[in-house]
Amino acid sequence: MKKNLVLTVTGLMTMVLGVLFGQVLLTPSTSVPQPDNSDPNLISPPMLLPQFQLVDHHNQPFTHQQLKQKWHLLFFGYTHCPDICPTTLLTMRSLYQQLEQANLAGKLNMVFVSVDPKRDTVEQLSQYVPFYHPKFIGVTGDLEQIYQLSRPLGVVVHYRNHKQSQSDDDSDDYLVDHSANLFLIDPQARLYARFAPPFDVPLLQSKISHFIQTSSPLTQ
Repeated sequence: MKKNLVLTVTGLMTMVLGVLFGQVLLTPSTSVPQPDNSDPNLISPPMLLPQFQLVDHHNQPFTHQQLKQKWHLLFFGYTHCPDICPTTLLTMRSLYQQLEQANLAGKLNMVFVSVDPKRDTVEQLSQYVPFYHPKFIGVTGDLEQIYQLSRPLGVVVHYRNHKQSQSDDDSDDYLVDHSANLFLIDPQARLYARFAPPFDVPLLQSKISHFIQTSSPLTQ
């Protein structure tokens, strides 16, 4: 009886030590978590985006086809936004600067998609977006076409005491509630990953760099 008890205790201790030792071996040497195939930000499988017809702040077409040229990080907002949009765009600028240092910025476009096309004309975006970075892209267009892109991504938009269909004579003094997520689109125009605030720029840079560098050749 005592012999069996000793064997049982010894076996349990061996299992515990084995688990602890395995955790030491598997723990990354850096404080920044390393993304892997089980990363909660990943969309599995990646979701193909529908067709849409918009324009950028240079008044050039921005469509499903443009998304196929390289990776894109999308943020939906509006230029009259008092807080979330400026903060997020500054985060995107810091992220882009870190990607530049890692020689990866050339593989990724940063895109600000307006959810307020009534006020966010091409001219308005051309003055607003480059302030954050000259290589950032501002996008606007018909509201239904914006919805073609935003709704499949789960972007929620609510206009406070205002309808976008109102005439130009109506007040332009209104706020828009909107989602604050960042959406990573791969070069096949598919939603590849989604990031929710608050954002940790070094962690974002680590994950996005990992996704770009380890994706399959068909995704490049």
